Amino acid sequence: GGITGASTKDALIQNVLTDSEGKNTYTWENLSANNNKSITLFAFYYTTLIKKYQIRHGISPNFSVYENYNYINGTLAKATNENYTLGYGIQKSTTKGLDFDLNLRPGYSVQRNSIRKDSESNGFTFNVDGNFKYFLPKKFQFETNFTYIYQAPTEVYKEKFERFLINPSLSKKFLANETLMLTLAVNDILNQNVGYSRNQSGTQLTERRYNTIGRYYMLKMSWEINKMFVKSN
Repeated sequence: GGITGASTKDALIQNVLTDSEGKNTYTWENLSANNNKSITLFAFYYTTLIKKYQIRHGISPNFSVYENYNYINGTLAKATNENYTLGYGIQKSTTKGLDFDLNLRPGYSVQRNSIRKDSESNGFTFNVDGNFKYFLPKKFQFETNFTYIYQAPTEVYKEKFERFLINPSLSKKFLANETLMLTLAVNDILNQNVGYSRNQSGTQLTERRYNTIGRYYMLKMSWEINKMFVKSN
């Protein structure tokens, strides 16, 4: 575990001036009265769950706070972003039969600012990622990795967001030292890879959805170079 922190003195911040017609004018200036700050606390602890099958599990709590400033019509506003996460992981790594690595991270996110209470956005989050690998006869290997993201609706963001990405592959190793591998892989087999982000900048909360690489198929051959060859004179 550990703790990290940062403080930015004379940070360059945004000043937003809104006129009677709703037009925004943006300028930037250095912040002298306050510092932008961040702090993160994290820890992890793993122990043996089932010794016979070499299965381990553990927890990994995480807490982070970010404080940033900007001006709204000449008034200094403080924006706070807090994230609380309690992770749980379970894994098995024996290079035979079924191996896996599964991580669950439920959490809660808080976004608020000092001058606009109506733009606070607090909500539940849930992230899962993992990898399953099965070692088959004849040097075949089936593997799939996946990620799941869920962000609940909030007072600002009226719709939930969720995305489930699964990337399966089937491989076969060749040569006596198994350094040559042929792999048939599918990226995002459910075709759900939508780009997405929720961000806070001062008192402004933004939500973005954008196109990114979706489902595709790939056949690849890889060679693992694990020896150094030296030519002698």
